[in-house]
This record gives sequence, structure tokens and C-alpha cells, in this order.
Amino acid sequence: MNPPNDTNENPILFDSNEPGQQGTPEIRSEEQGYFLNDALILIDSFFRTISGIRDIRSYLTIFGSEESPIFMLKDQKLVSTPLTPVINYLITEMIKSGSTLLFTDNSPKAPENLGKPSGSSWLIAPLMREHQVIGAIIIQGPKNGPYFAESDKQILASLTEPISSLFQNVFNLQATRRVLDKQYEAVNAIARIQEDLAKLTDKLLETLDVDLVLQTSVIELREMFDLAEVEIQLVAD
Repeated sequence: MNPPNDTNENPILFDSNEPGQQGTPEIRSEEQGYFLNDALILIDSFFRTISGIRDIRSYLTIFGSEESPIFMLKDQKLVSTPLTPVINYLITEMIKSGSTLLFTDNSPKAPENLGKPSGSSWLIAPLMREHQVIGAIIIQGPKNGPYFAESDKQILASLTEPISSLFQNVFNLQATRRVLDKQYEAVNAIARIQEDLAKLTDKLLETLDVDLVLQTSVIELREMFDLAEVEIQLVAD
């Protein structure tokens, strides 16, 4: 089987879910796209060198809450490509097992083999996050051979495992950055309130008129905190 030719360059990739949620919606970060692009280039290059099989096609997918896009490595770039029955079958079987799988079908295409790999061999390896399958690396071998062997499956597994670890680090860094962004926003909000209170104090110190002080305080506090009404009580011990 030859992969389809209708591809789109510059795909929008993924942005991680909150920790503990399964799946990954879309990769939108440019740096994440670079990471996945470089990761697939690395796997593709090392696999060609170690296995000795040069005529291969490499694919990558990240599972999401909706239909998961499939990306193919073309001219050292990720380009989107439609999900085919063959790739869908490979992904389904890989999710069931949770491990790297080898598929080879060199027999004539019988009705029971429709939708299954035919004419070439395939390897598929899971990308893991916290013991969950969140994506896959797929390698298609040359049409009509040579076919992949068990040793090739081990090569892909050994290349994909460290990529999964790096992928986990990317998610962790994203989560940390989200927390830091929220903390930064909170600090800025507190700083703005403190600045407003300092301005109010300066205005109050400019007058010794108690009535004017109270009137100014009511107006400033009402505007500062967007209050409908402010009441100030003076209590003498």
C-alpha cells in the first residue's frame, strides 16, 4: 500500500490536557511541533541506519478528544495525511496490546484481509504518558519487501521509549509553566491593589479635614473595588 499523496504542510499539533486527564487535544505550540518533527526525524534516521532498510515511510499520531490527525515525514517536515483503513487497523491493534507490534502480509488479498496490511510490512510503537498510550510511531516498509523482522521491531521499540520519556518532560514543563503563569498573574493583581491603596493613602495624607478624608475614602474604595456602596464607621474606645 502506498500512503496517500494529499498532504498538508505546517500542521497544527497539540496542547496538553490538565494532569490526570486522558488524551491530548491539539498541539498548538510551535515549540511542541518542532519537538515532534525532530523526534520523528531522529527515529526515521536511526531506524534506516541500524536496520539497513532505506525505503521506508514514517508516520506519527497523537491521540486527541476528537479525530486524531496522522502526520507523515516528508522532506524532513511533518505533513498531515488522511487516516487510512490500514493505519487505523494498526493503531487499533497497538492500543489493544500497548506494545510495539510487527505486521507483515505478503499473501494475496483475500476478503478476510481487507483493511489489513498487504504488500508491505509495518511496525507500530506506542508513545506513552503515565502508563497510557497517547500516540504512535508507525514505520511502513518497502512494498513487496524486504519485510521487517523481529530485530527491526526491537530497534523501533528501543528508539521510541526515550522519545516517550522526553514527551513526558514536555508535558511536565507545560504544566509547570501554566502554574507559574497563574502565579504571575496573581502577583500582578496584588501589586496593582497595593499601588491603588498607596495612592489612596497619599490622597488622605494631603488633607486634615476628617469629613473630606472619609468622603475621599468612600469614593476611592468604591471605585477601586467596584462596590455599589461603602460605609465607614468610626469607633472610639
